[in-house]
Amino acid sequence: MKVILKSRAYLIVVLILLLLAPCMTAYGDTIRLKNLGVDIEGEITGLTQDFIGVAISEKDIKSVTIQPGNQQAYPDIIFFLVSGFEFACKVTSINTDAIGIRIPKSEAVSLRMVFAPGLSKGGKEVGAGLKPAPISSEQVLSPIRETEAPATTPVSPPLALRQEIRREAEPPVNRAAAKEKIKREVMQELEAWKASKEEAWQSPRVFKEEIKRELKEEFEAKRASEKKVFQETKLGKVEGRILRKGQPLPDCEVEIVMLAKAKIPLAGSSYQPEMPTEYEGITDSEGRYHLINVAPGEYKIYWKPPTESGWIRRLEMKPDIIAEAGKTTYAKDIETFKRVIN
Repeated sequence: MKVILKSRAYLIVVLILLLLAPCMTAYGDTIRLKNLGVDIEGEITGLTQDFIGVAISEKDIKSVTIQPGNQQAYPDIIFFLVSGFEFACKVTSINTDAIGIRIPKSEAVSLRMVFAPGLSKGGKEVGAGLKPAPISSEQVLSPIRETEAPATTPVSPPLALRQEIRREAEPPVNRAAAKEKIKREVMQELEAWKASKEEAWQSPRVFKEEIKRELKEEFEAKRASEKKVFQETKLGKVEGRILRKGQPLPDCEVEIVMLAKAKIPLAGSSYQPEMPTEYEGITDSEGRYHLINVAPGEYKIYWKPPTESGWIRRLEMKPDIIAEAGKTTYAKDIETFKRVIN
């Protein structure tokens, strides 16, 4: 009786397992490793340019060593139960029935992915009679183009980070060039300071020369004014006519010679010239002569016609004219045809 009961219980367990078998997920993908020459069975969950993601049933794993503090790309180690080999990987997840890992893509020689007839790997129905296209090892191992991340608005970095970036962006300072530039600026300032000092030192001398020049100009202007006033008020003019047989004699030279000086008052004037004693002129087309700035006094008249070589005067030694200050003295007409002393 006991044997019959045990047999019935065994059959019930076998039937339950048979009923559950179609519902259990099977991992049919295979990855062949290059260096170890063995196959890893599991479900391929991801494939990128650098790694292959695979979920391995925990029934096939004897032990897993996880090293969280290790900064390497693949710090963890998995030891398989049946084949007895181990390899480095990166453990990404641990579930109740499988362990997710990443292995370097460079360690894989080939990938083989298996799909159940009529079902996808997730258990969804597909069209009857359709078979998935075979995937070659080159297609599986080719790099997958990564999806570009959506553009985001740039965030301004903190002030300290911006200052650090600015310092790194600034070109290095050429100390020799900077030193030479500062030296030139200092020398320019020194030259400007020396020039200002020299100008300040020369200023009194320049000022003195300017004052002397101004005083000289003022003196000359005053002297010219006094000379003009002196000539108009202290000196006189002499005019006369030279004739030849009663007709004007042009181009006849005329000279008056002082016989006795008259006193010229010069009080109140700084202009005191040394006055001449002789004045010369020549007759115009009308036989007239004009002598200006003549000092007051008694004069004797001499003349020399164009045809004569010597001076001629009247016989008498008494004065012919008496010049007066500030006035015009008119001499008597002189007839050169008469015989006079030569």
